[in-house]
Amino acid sequence: MSGLRCFRQRADFTVHLLEVDYARPLPMGREDVDSNIQVLCYGCHQLKTRTEFGAADAPK
Repeated sequence: MSGLRCFRQRADFTVHLLEVDYARPLPMGREDVDSNIQVLCYGCHQLKTRTEFGAADAPK
């Protein structure tokens, strides 16, 4: 059985390794609507969040 696909990696992951993410963050003035939602694997979500909020080099 295949999992769901990470939006960034375009690879399949099992559900427990995926997270829901706002494509454009709410604190940056974006809306809480379905078209602003994407599924990312845990690693991609962490990297995206650190990058968006200025902590790309911060330890995990």
